[in-house]
Parts: sequence; structure tokens; C-alpha cells
Amino acid sequence: MNSFQKNNECKDVLVLGGTRYFGRSIVDELLIAGHRVTIFTRGNLKPNFSSEVTHIIGDRMDFPLFRKLFQDKYFDAVVDNIGYLPAVMEEALSVFRGNVGIYIYTSSISAYCVDEFKPSLQRYHERDILKEEDFKAVPGKLLDINSVETYCIGKNQCESRLMQNKSLPYVILRPPLVIGPDDHSRNLYFFMQRILDGGPILLPKHTEHNLLHIYEKDLARVYPKIIDKESCWNQAYNITGEEVLTAEEYLGFIANYLNKELLITYLPQAELDTINYIQPFEFNLISDISKIKENIGVELTPFKTWMSETINWYLNIYDGQDSKGYDKRQLEIGLSK
Repeated sequence: MNSFQKNNECKDVLVLGGTRYFGRSIVDELLIAGHRVTIFTRGNLKPNFSSEVTHIIGDRMDFPLFRKLFQDKYFDAVVDNIGYLPAVMEEALSVFRGNVGIYIYTSSISAYCVDEFKPSLQRYHERDILKEEDFKAVPGKLLDINSVETYCIGKNQCESRLMQNKSLPYVILRPPLVIGPDDHSRNLYFFMQRILDGGPILLPKHTEHNLLHIYEKDLARVYPKIIDKESCWNQAYNITGEEVLTAEEYLGFIANYLNKELLITYLPQAELDTINYIQPFEFNLISDISKIKENIGVELTPFKTWMSETINWYLNIYDGQDSKGYDKRQLEIGLSK
């Protein structure tokens, strides 16, 4: 077993998933901090990192291959961005036990979205501001991700397995929706494209429509800090931006930037379901970040700065497909009348 290097020295870091979006930004930040980086992906995207980055290709769900690739390798840190099922986390804990200095798991604020006493989702807008101690482990062992609810349960159970382990130091990060350039999920583009066409945005009727997201580069900058600060280990942390905005303020900034009028139609969820309308934002999902500020420290970019950068990326660089559900845009417009 290796002796892990002291703080502020070059360390060997493995990133599980690191060729695009904030995984790519995490790799960039690790390189800036002077660390040696290895990434593990399925090889669907060819990274254009420098020769400093080692790329190992494989499928994480192929447990025998995963074990063969990593059981005899030593890393000062592992960053896990692609853990969704408890069996995957259990395998990682078995493979890396004794071979890793710190295991950093990118979870989600969705891990709070389930309650062991409620088999279905407890909607975010029914909760107060979320603190780390509000986490409740969901019993059982999820076998498949096929819905928003099972995604939440999967993240929750991965966290539970990590917190229950006794031999591998860990840190868990719980970000909300991550926004920024190069987002393959096209979450922001969902609203941008509809604002650009001049039609209405459909939103579900709630008492409030508050939003709090995080800029992907702000999230990425936290990982090197964790590696170098053992005093923050064996804890879970909320990590998000600071500016809570209403839907009107959030989407209104986008519309003003695009020199377009913002039109919002609020409808009962049952009506939205008639056209299978699924917009990507969860409202009133607000978490407290005082713990990570005190224990680790965060650098947070103003909303207007990172949102402008993201909008410009979609306007000037993005050349991909339409946003999700845009093929049914006329149904949305018809429902709003």
C-alpha cells in the first residue's frame, strides 16, 4: 500500500467520467493545480487533453473488467462523476479499498428528494431550505434507473454505501442543476430555444417558482481543494450558487439578453401531462451552503456573468440538435391558448 502524498504536492487523480462538460472542467482544474490525471470513460468521446492525461477506456458496468483495470493501481484521489446505482458504488469500494487516499463522489441534491417513509417523490417545493443533516437513507438496493424517482433513489443509495464504508475516506458533493457551456443535456437550451422562437414557456403552477443552480466551473474548482484538505473529509456538502432567482427573473435575464419578450403560461401539471411536456427545471430546490463555505471554501461567479457566457456559447458555438421535446412545440403553443 502506498503512502499518500502530502498536501500541495503533485498527486495522482483518477476521474471516472471526464471528457465533457463539468467532468472536463474538473480535469482542467486538477491539471492547473499540478496533479497527474487519469480519466476512465467508455471512449465515446476522444478527449483533446494534453499528453499529461492518461485515458483508460472501459464500461463501468463490466465489473470484471473494472476490477482488472484498477485493483492493483494506486491513486491519491478518485473523482466519481458516474455513480448512479448502489451495486456500482459497492464494486468501486471493493476495488479501491486500501488503494485510494480520498474518494470524491459527485452526488446530487436529488438525494434529498426521497424519504424512507414515502415510496414516491416528496416534491421539493414542500421542503424548507435543505441542510446536510436532512439526508435520510433509503433502504433496499435499486437495480435500474428508469425515471426521475429512481435517479433520486440511486444517488441516495450510492451515498449511503459510501458513508457506511469504514475503510475509504470520502467526500460527497450535492450540487443542484449544473449550468454552463458544453452541456450535452441541453437543459438551458430548452428555454433558450423557446424564447428565441417568440412563443410561450409552459411552467407548472406552484405557489412559488424559485431557482438556485450552480455554474459548472464553480463546481469544478472545488475538487482540488478537497484533495488538499483532509480536515474536510468524511463529510457530505451542499454546493450551489448564492443567488436565488424567481423563474421570471431567471428566464427574464435570458430573454433580455436575446432581445426577446418573455412569455410564461402557468398550467396545472395534469394539463402539461396531456402533451407529455417535461421541462428540465425543479423549482424551490434551495440548499444551504454555509458548511462548504466554512470547511472548504468556494469561489462563486455572479449569475449574470456565467449565464451570459452560457448563452453566448449556445448562440455562437453550439450546432447540435433541438432541445428536448421541441418536435412537439406546436402542441405546447396550442395548450397555452
